[in-house]
Amino acid sequence: MSVTHLSRLAEDYGPESATSIDQHFPITTKALKVHRDGPAQAGPPSSIAPDRARLTTALASFLETLRGEEILYYPTPGNGGDCVIQVGVYQALHRAGVTFKPINLQADVTGRTVMLGGGANLTPLYRELRDALEGQFLDRCGRLIILPHTIRGNEDLLARMDARATIFCRDPESYIHVQRHAGTREVHLDHDMAVHIDVEQFYRDTARYTDAPGLFKSLVTRAGGEFDPDDRETVRPFFRTDGEKAAHMTVPDGNLDISRIFELGTWPENSHKAVWCFFEAIRRSRHVLSDRLHVGIAASLLEKPCTFYDNSYGKNRTVYLHSIRKYTQPDVLDFVQAA
Repeated sequence: MSVTHLSRLAEDYGPESATSIDQHFPITTKALKVHRDGPAQAGPPSSIAPDRARLTTALASFLETLRGEEILYYPTPGNGGDCVIQVGVYQALHRAGVTFKPINLQADVTGRTVMLGGGANLTPLYRELRDALEGQFLDRCGRLIILPHTIRGNEDLLARMDARATIFCRDPESYIHVQRHAGTREVHLDHDMAVHIDVEQFYRDTARYTDAPGLFKSLVTRAGGEFDPDDRETVRPFFRTDGEKAAHMTVPDGNLDISRIFELGTWPENSHKAVWCFFEAIRRSRHVLSDRLHVGIAASLLEKPCTFYDNSYGKNRTVYLHSIRKYTQPDVLDFVQAA
């Protein structure tokens, strides 16, 4: 099948499509070339619902192959939505029994396995991850693992990623793009790391953060917002206010860009506190409206009704069609196609 045909398919796939995208991009442990010396050890039990758990199987099996060495993990910098991704990463690594050490750009990565968090940091709108790869990781690490990303542009950088690199994409269009330009053959289609979040486990892990409600209130107040603790009947707009806002979208009055408001850093403790606040804003709403990908994903995890819009370059649509719709009922998350 030609890349041109796959590109058209990636634009047209959806619930009504006669040809399922999954027939062309199967997500299997076999595709990830998973090999084990002996049986895998079961990780801690998960309460993730079966429809969503099926989306985590291939990457979870891949992670299990990393047991026995310490992984250097670079948490992709970003906002509150990126913290949702990081919580999914930390839970997935823990369940897979992987030992990891969070690192910054000053770490010595010579000859080591370096894992980079997922997200959308390898698009022309952002440079942080590209700069980190060029300046620190690409020429020094022994092995490079990029967790599921939306990837656009960066053709020259992809060409430099040799056999040491394993790249996971979180949507078919990224997968097609990376397959065309990457120097490595280890390119795989998977799902956003937020689908790995076990919500019950998250609340067990964050029960010790007794300061979280106060932090939530102070951050919302600083942003000019207000949440009545007794009001869970309000329809709340959580639209983005940055360069990824679609040109036709108008930010409504009373909007709170919770991804920016709860931007606390992506290291483990910071990201867990940020996500507690992020989830709390959604939980305290009757219905949310947003063009933020991880507001949509978080609403699906919390089963909170959400009207979900696309961003400026189609990221939300591709992740919705490839992942979110497979485990979320339409009455929970309603994706609005661009006019």
